[in-house]
Amino acid sequence: MSSALTGSGTAMPLNSKDAKAAELQRVRAMDARFFSDPRDPAAASVEIRMLKTMTDKGLAAMGTVPENPDVQCRRDSCRITAGFSHADDAMDWALNYVTLLGHGAVSNAQPIVVRNADGSAQLRMYATRGPGT
Repeated sequence: MSSALTGSGTAMPLNSKDAKAAELQRVRAMDARFFSDPRDPAAASVEIRMLKTMTDKGLAAMGTVPENPDVQCRRDSCRITAGFSHADDAMDWALNYVTLLGHGAVSNAQPIVVRNADGSAQLRMYATRGPGT
């Protein structure tokens, strides 16, 4: 089995079955970290604000619109999920969101794209809440 190094220097398997298993393991680890963050009773207002920016007309004009967007925030972190037609669209949207609209709201964003059998993709982005959110 061959592998490639990721940006963090860890080896990622190249065959699709191993890659999918590694992807699911990463999602589980990120979910566990997110859910271990204490709840924040004031998170609802942050989530609503973030949902509004996720469907911003500026992002839509770039051609990528998330399907079924969702935001869950805890005391120090947020998990953003959305569906996209293609994995490339998910990554483009994540980059645009973080750089154009998410600044101040989130930082240290770590997007994970889970590819569906039909070619569509689900984005799961784990991020640190910005100051004042």
